[in-house]
Amino acid sequence: MNNKTSSGHAAAIHDIFTYLCDCALNRPPRPWRWQVRDHHRLHFLRRLAHDAGLIDPATAKPGPLAADWLRQPPAGQLAILAEAWINQSDTASRQECFDRLNSLPPDATITPANLTHRSSLARQRNLWLPLYWLGYLTASSASPASPLLKRAAIPDKPEVAAPWQIQGTTIIAPLPYHWPDLWELERLATLVDIGPPRCYTVNPLTI
Repeated sequence: MNNKTSSGHAAAIHDIFTYLCDCALNRPPRPWRWQVRDHHRLHFLRRLAHDAGLIDPATAKPGPLAADWLRQPPAGQLAILAEAWINQSDTASRQECFDRLNSLPPDATITPANLTHRSSLARQRNLWLPLYWLGYLTASSASPASPLLKRAAIPDKPEVAAPWQIQGTTIIAPLPYHWPDLWELERLATLVDIGPPRCYTVNPLTI
């Protein structure tokens, strides 16, 4: 995203949305400039899309659950992804980490020791980094040795979408997005900038 950042719940949802569109439209995932340095995070999110059932394994395209997921508020979308992450492996440790996180107040300052009993920095990182990538945690320092983390506030209601702007054959969709509407636009227009804002070109007859 022109967040051109790799953290926050909006970034995680945005990148999974883009992946769902790529799969639906047989569009090869594009290596947007900002994504090159984020390949580990993107691989993690794309795998979650499959493990959460958003991609039909028989067709490799978004299944019925994807449409339901897009209609969820951010908290609901992340809950589905977090459940998939917990169930991938090491379920007990991941569930404990997630439960400890949810027991803390929003904006609480967190150290890895608050989230897990594990003493190894590498094992701690394997637990808190996915939650950071999903947007449950923010970090003023995400260094493996001494991360400074805070619990992020995740909206539990849909955000009011910003109106699109039409400039000739260009449609500009600024944040915040209404994902179901943007999903339909993806089918009708050509994505030219992942944004935000996301920019599309359309056939004049489409407008």
